[in-house]
Amino acid sequence: MMQMSQALAQVTMQITNSKPLEKILYDGNLLAVNLLEIQSPANGMLLKKHVHFGDKVSQGQVLFEFASQELQAQLFEASMAVIENKEAYLKLRDWEQSYEMMQANSQMDKAYHELARTEVRFQQTKKLYQSGIVAKEECLLDERFYKDSQQHYQNAKRQLAQIKEKANATALKLAELKLKQAQNKEAMLQNKIAALIVRSPMSGTVLAPHVEGTKQVFALYPQKPFQEREVIAWLADMSSLCISVKVDEFDIVRLQKGQQAKVVLAAFSTHSLAGKIMDISVQNNPANGTRQAMVYDVKVALDVIPEEIQNKLLIGMTASIQLEERLPEGLWIDKTAIHYENDEPYVNVIHDQTSTKQKVVLGDNVKNEVRVIKGLAVGDRIVLHG
Repeated sequence: MMQMSQALAQVTMQITNSKPLEKILYDGNLLAVNLLEIQSPANGMLLKKHVHFGDKVSQGQVLFEFASQELQAQLFEASMAVIENKEAYLKLRDWEQSYEMMQANSQMDKAYHELARTEVRFQQTKKLYQSGIVAKEECLLDERFYKDSQQHYQNAKRQLAQIKEKANATALKLAELKLKQAQNKEAMLQNKIAALIVRSPMSGTVLAPHVEGTKQVFALYPQKPFQEREVIAWLADMSSLCISVKVDEFDIVRLQKGQQAKVVLAAFSTHSLAGKIMDISVQNNPANGTRQAMVYDVKVALDVIPEEIQNKLLIGMTASIQLEERLPEGLWIDKTAIHYENDEPYVNVIHDQTSTKQKVVLGDNVKNEVRVIKGLAVGDRIVLHG
């Protein structure tokens, strides 16, 4: 310990073993816990709006109506495909009664009867030739007719088998799958067209979408074209609200879900509202910009909102939150008491109206205080500044 005589400092503090209460203060904005995007259901035109921004709506209520020529054209093509595939499927299912099968069976019957007739004639001519009644040429001619009939019959039989094969189990199953595929596509497009009437997915308040620059809010202009999934409005459930704040990386490690908070809305400063942390982002906010310390989004849910301000609250209102943290027990001193010599920290300890430099080892620190791990004891008096 180095001795040094000087006048007694005006501001001092006596060291005690304590667990100080640290207050963490941040400003944020009022948000709805349940905030849903309302998107354009398809590439189309806004035909009619049934609500205005700021209106309260109930679940299932019609909000907007769209028209889409693109979807209508796709549905027409899909319906035509259903008709064509259904005809193809039914034709294979009832293949035995089809025109091709009836024609093939008819050709088969004709070939069979022609074969039977030429066979009888050839057998008769052959006997007459063997008896010397007819000439050899006549017998050979009937034999050629008989063989041609055999060939014709085999061809008809083979053709009938090939036509039957067109409606085998595999072909029928494939036709059935094609029909189902066409029907599913038609149903999907019908659902998409039904979704052109946009209904509210929950009860809440309709809010305007975020716009950039000089872009006008679309609701002023019916007949405006929209791209599929383009945000056309927001829907906020005002029965459950929270405060969204951006907390720097030094404080974020001291917060935890469920931690109690005190909330004061700027527009209702006489009301102190209770809340608790409901969500702590695990990723830094990309809008942090060039700030040296990273910031993280934290949401504080409001517990009970007084009736006199419940219907006056608006999304985006400014609010301040206060979080309290009980620091670890130890010898906590004001940061103004810390000095440095050769990069080593020390404090001035008072002994008999004089101060003595005392080297210290520092531990945890918060905004205004730091914990001394080694170098001081309970009862010591130190100089804060001066």
